[in-house]
Amino acid sequence: PSKALNAIHQMDWEKNFPELAAIRGVPQSPYWHPEGPVEVHTAQAADIAAAKAKEDGLNKQDRALVVMGAINHDFGKSVSTVIDDEGKISSANHQHTGVLLSQKFLKRIGASKDMQNKVPILVKTHMHHTAAPSDRAVRRLIDALDDNGKGTTIEIWARVAEADKAGRGSAGTFGIRQEFLTVADKVRAKAN
Repeated sequence: PSKALNAIHQMDWEKNFPELAAIRGVPQSPYWHPEGPVEVHTAQAADIAAAKAKEDGLNKQDRALVVMGAINHDFGKSVSTVIDDEGKISSANHQHTGVLLSQKFLKRIGASKDMQNKVPILVKTHMHHTAAPSDRAVRRLIDALDDNGKGTTIEIWARVAEADKAGRGSAGTFGIRQEFLTVADKVRAKAN
């Protein structure tokens, strides 16, 4: 995916995809994102999402959903990023401001209705990985992801969340997916 995103930029096609163009050059906190601006993080996250989805043998539809979730997850940083007087960079609520941007992008590219329903939910919930996966938090996340039957699964979400967390250059880490899925299995077992 990073090669495709770079080609879109190099050929000046980003003007046709304003949500992609808007994240270019948007700074991120070097503490959390030593890899640099949002478009670099997005490309790294998308590559990790694609590689892991292929490695795990996901079907074509789920693979596309995970990769598109990784590409869309930080669109909100284009409108939510601020730099305070001391130079601190923050992007509070970017998961919420990114939902509408994701919806517009997916419609613009002619994504399936299924993807148009599911990816914005992944964008809205992707920051849930910053809290410890307690039973209660995971149960709420599963409910939020379902979105009255139109949403997606915690298995798909966990792949996007892990790509987000791993796509941070030298600060990247893996393991978040298994942490959340282990708790999800426990929550489901209790519910049954």
